[in-house]
Amino acid sequence: LPDGSRSTGKNTGQTSRGAAERWAWEYLNKGQIVINENITLSDFSLNFFDWGNDWAVDLKATGKRISKRQCKEKTSILNNRIIPALGTYKLTHITKAVIKTFRNDLYRQGLKGSSINKTLSCLRAILESAEEKQLIQAVPKIERAAENSKKRGILTPEEVKKIFSFEWSDFTEYVANLTAASTGLRQSEILGLQRKNIKAGYLEILKSWELVTRE
Repeated sequence: LPDGSRSTGKNTGQTSRGAAERWAWEYLNKGQIVINENITLSDFSLNFFDWGNDWAVDLKATGKRISKRQCKEKTSILNNRIIPALGTYKLTHITKAVIKTFRNDLYRQGLKGSSINKTLSCLRAILESAEEKQLIQAVPKIERAAENSKKRGILTPEEVKKIFSFEWSDFTEYVANLTAASTGLRQSEILGLQRKNIKAGYLEILKSWELVTRE
């Protein structure tokens, strides 16, 4: 190995000294020496995005913005999308090709580009931490998904009439949708409404409330 490098006891699988040396140089040119090649993504990422764990603490310590809600959202993405697909992979086996297949599978499942990219961002954060701890040689290149969102429009009066002409099984949903159609409030703002927010002639918006996907 070059001066300053230390042996990790890794078997090159080569049968001659010259071939082993060439293998070692090629290995080092790909990145740093990996100190443990047997850790799976599932094991390494356990509680990775928890509020009190290293990833969140590092962001807070360096003055970057992070919230408990963001941590919960990323944990949900990790547990519901990343782990089921890649959890059994060893960190060293998560290559550019593996990530490309993972991204394309998410696309086939019907996820929007923005949702796919949030997932890839979580995966990148995990791999960057693995690289920092010398568990992979380098973070593979991750190509983002396109985010060509459709132009949003508004319903025509005829479309609104059709929606509310159906028989609604849930009166709460009917009221919520009627409120949205009448005021233009977002779903999170409507979910955050309480009786005390209903004033004479107007609604008082003080907070919002959003659903969080759990395991």
